Amino acid sequence: MGYTVIHLCLSSGLSSAYENAVAAAETFRKVTVIDTKTASVGGGLLVIRAAEMLQEGKTASEIIEQIKRMIPKSQEPFLIDEMEFLYKGGRASMLATFMAGLFSIKPSLYVDMSDGTLKAGKKYRGKFDNIVPKFIEESLNGGKNIDKKHIMIGHTGLSNAFLQDCKTEIEKIADFENIHIVRAGCTITSHLGKNSLILAWIAKA
Repeated sequence: MGYTVIHLCLSSGLSSAYENAVAAAETFRKVTVIDTKTASVGGGLLVIRAAEMLQEGKTASEIIEQIKRMIPKSQEPFLIDEMEFLYKGGRASMLATFMAGLFSIKPSLYVDMSDGTLKAGKKYRGKFDNIVPKFIEESLNGGKNIDKKHIMIGHTGLSNAFLQDCKTEIEKIADFENIHIVRAGCTITSHLGKNSLILAWIAKA
């Protein structure tokens, strides 16, 4: 009979991977492709939740239904250290990149869960190390309306010491059961550039 496959795919608003996966799934039985509307770190969090539900004994249809309910509640803000890679990837203009470097501006981005695309967020000014605590504090908003079972800290090459500092900042705001630190893959890293920070969690409502 074979296994039932649930494929949690990178946002269709960021890549053609979802369309390709749907086309491939048509040639198989018992394969469901889900558009997570997220990038790598947010998608990884949904995979963790799906695995937990499987261990709890939930059926494939139950897992699919609950994951689809979680997707609109997913939050995934990014903080960018340098805009060079955004410019080279066509996501930032030359002028914006130049001005960001000139005035030490660090842009934040977020995934719009309505269409799974990246949108510009707040701009921070100063040294990356100094503005990260404020970015974390403002992103988590005091821990309000957050499912505190899991939170992900993603990065594109930050040091272990720096990541532990980020974890400490998160612990000051909310008591999460699990704080995961993960390195983003080559695709996300090539778009965001070195030393970018990514957070991912699921809201309660």
